[in-house]
Formats: sequence, structure tokens, C-alpha cells
Amino acid sequence: MPRRPNRVPSYLLHKPSGQARVRINGVDVHLGSYNRPESFTKYRELVAKYPTPESRRIVLSDDAICVAELVAKYVEFAAEYYHRNRDEHYRIKSAITPLLELYGDLPVSDFSPKKLKTARQHIIDTGLSRNANRLSRSRDCGP
Repeated sequence: MPRRPNRVPSYLLHKPSGQARVRINGVDVHLGSYNRPESFTKYRELVAKYPTPESRRIVLSDDAICVAELVAKYVEFAAEYYHRNRDEHYRIKSAITPLLELYGDLPVSDFSPKKLKTARQHIIDTGLSRNANRLSRSRDCGP
């Protein structure tokens, strides 16, 4: 059974040294003697700094942001994440161009799955995709 992603790091015993340890992002951090109050304190401090799934989410403020602002944040992330893959840059640009044309000024809270389908259909209709069948995932699966 695969591991659950984004789990909280465990308080562990390093048997050879008798030290408490915690593994964060693949790095073991020794906390002091195992089962001692000082090691529990250090453990709680480190785990408090460890990013949780909730802290990784984009938190929208009371001021509504528009689709164009959210897309700009994604493009910023993608430039760093896909820095070696030029093909991916092209795919992202092809996908966001119609999204910005159709819904750039729309608040993100008003963007719905129906609007995403409209943007996808716009990509297919205008021929921006070389293979329209790849983008068209909403085929009837039932009888």
C-alpha cells in the first residue's frame, strides 16, 4: 500500500545513538535524547515549521482576484517548475491564451466548470490544438 502524501513527520528513535530524530524532506534532524521533554519540544518546533497541505494552498483574500491574476501566478510557478521543458511552456501558453481571452477579467470565484468547458471548446474550434481529441475528454461513457 503506498504512503499517504503530505503526512506529518514522525518522532523516531535513532537506535545506534539513542537519539530522537525526525525526518523532514529526506533529512534527519537529531533532537537530543529519546523520550526526553527537550527532544519533544524541539520536535514540536520543527513540525510547526514544516509546511502542511493547508499552508500550500493559495489563500484568497477578501479582495477578489481575477482569472488573469491567478493565471499569472501559475505561469510564474510553471516557469520555474518546467524550466527545462520548452514543449511544456508551449502547451501552457496554448491552454491559457483562450482562457485569458474569454475570462481574463472574471473573478476566480465566478469561474465554473461550465466556463472551463467553454474555453476547451474554444481551443478545439479555433484549431489551437493539433490533436483536438486529446482535449476533448467529455465523451459519453454510458449506454
